[in-house]
Amino acid sequence: MTLRGVADEAIRLLSGVLAGLGRRLPGPLAQGLGAVLGAVAATLLWPWLPVRRRAARAGVPVRPWAWGAAMGRMLAGAFDPRSTLAVDGWDEAVEATGDAGVLVLGAHLGPWETAAAELARRGRPPTVVAAPWPSLPRAEASVRALRDRRGVIALPRGRSGLEGATRALRTGGTVVVLVDGVSPDRRGRRGLPWILGSLAAPDALVAWALRHGAAVWVAEGRPRGVRLHVLARARRGVRPTPEEVEPLADRAVELLHAAVRRRPEAWAWVRPLAVVALAVLGGCGVDVPEPLPVRAEAWDAAVVDLAWDGVLDDGATAAPARFFAESAVVRWVDGSPEGRFERIEITAPRADGEPSGVRIEAATAEGRWPRGPIELRDVRWEAAGVAPGRLPVLRRLGEDAGWDCGGCELETLLAFGSER
Repeated sequence: MTLRGVADEAIRLLSGVLAGLGRRLPGPLAQGLGAVLGAVAATLLWPWLPVRRRAARAGVPVRPWAWGAAMGRMLAGAFDPRSTLAVDGWDEAVEATGDAGVLVLGAHLGPWETAAAELARRGRPPTVVAAPWPSLPRAEASVRALRDRRGVIALPRGRSGLEGATRALRTGGTVVVLVDGVSPDRRGRRGLPWILGSLAAPDALVAWALRHGAAVWVAEGRPRGVRLHVLARARRGVRPTPEEVEPLADRAVELLHAAVRRRPEAWAWVRPLAVVALAVLGGCGVDVPEPLPVRAEAWDAAVVDLAWDGVLDDGATAAPARFFAESAVVRWVDGSPEGRFERIEITAPRADGEPSGVRIEAATAEGRWPRGPIELRDVRWEAAGVAPGRLPVLRRLGEDAGWDCGGCELETLLAFGSER
């Protein structure tokens, strides 16, 4: 068996043993034992740990026994299905979110695994976007099963995880991303001050959440609990601008940075530890994918159940409109989805002001919504008081440019309008 295979099996067996102990030992005893073992191990290994060198370089005093105790306590809590946490700011965060989705930005600080399980216990089972372990498939499956038992869904970083995370956010779910391990060195990223020098600003994450009408929370891990900060309240039908997104991303990193500075021994110093783990397991050179797009407009994303709710307004008529596609492959252009859509349903406002609107179904569409232009194919439509019809092609020409179906009745029935 290769070194990777031995490590994979060892981690899998260790997680099984810890999970068994977590179920059998009283919670305080398990976490106390984990803290003691972690403190002893960290103290003995401290001269060789990269944490010591990184902390010294950052000018941060980290005591080995305190760091080891914090990591041991976190690990023990992660494997204890009965462990709970105090969550400061919970009521305010829930009130700001309602039944909408929420993006939680956090760091590897304090009991981060238990914090995800605490969200599930409180009725918001989270979808956690985490880095995959390509060299440790059995260990990753074991940890995923542990999370599943506690109501936590783990998705891999990158494009495959984006679809599931978007679906969760759109349906009122909770998505958790830990942002403290992302380097600002790649093109298109904005760097922000961090304890290790700089960190990539989570601009795309914040913009992604706001586009889907979700709230944004920051979870500040504490030694035995979590403090929630409401970064943005839930709101629908609003297109975020860079001028709005960047200050929110700055504030998120500022809150997490201050928390790590206050309690550096409770932070995992995740980047140096990840580098060492990859080196030991023969994974040097592995490019760990980003949690979500760094620049969302540069991605072609496969999306399920894409929905838009807003207002179309031509200056004389303004009414709610809705666009829904069962599936799509899109990229974001100026805040709007552009690409190919399948099995589309549109409720568009009528020019005569009737509240029922016009209901349009189409097999496929290509273009951009709501700004246009967009071309819908194999169209069926209906409206109150008018005989339904079918069309091979229906086009929305663009902002203030109206609809085109070759002179059919829909051209006068539909209000044209642009997004307001």
